[in-house]
Amino acid sequence: MGNEFGVIMKNIQTKDIAMKKAEELLAKTQAYKIDELKGNNISISIGISTAPQDGDCYMDLYKRADQALYQAKRSGKARVCNYFS
Repeated sequence: MGNEFGVIMKNIQTKDIAMKKAEELLAKTQAYKIDELKGNNISISIGISTAPQDGDCYMDLYKRADQALYQAKRSGKARVCNYFS
């Protein structure tokens, strides 16, 4: 069970900065416990694509971020993956 959300960040100069921000978000969600006794915790997987390296229109960037997201999930979830063209 899960939901998918998209985040668009403007003025991010490099993939390294995008990765750092995503890793900070990942760390904050891993620290947040809803109900440890019942195992109801939040986990997220994050896929990143950046313009113009990975595309120059919304749909290209969305598709590539989605590919990176599913790579993160296949790698064990609760991870950040970059799209590499």
